[in-house]
Amino acid sequence: MDLDAFIIQEGAGLQIEAYWKDNSTIIVKKKKEYSAEIKHEQVSSFDDVVKIEYLEV
Repeated sequence: MDLDAFIIQEGAGLQIEAYWKDNSTIIVKKKKEYSAEIKHEQVSSFDDVVKIEYLEV
């Protein structure tokens, strides 16, 4: 059994991209093998609400 397969990728240097889809939505693109403990669906500041969509490649 290869124990390296069970190591979770952490920290800086991960290939994650984030870009605007439109004026109110951000796309976060990451590799499938990267795990995320928390995935927010939206964030807000005062009257501004930004939706977050995740894309795994």
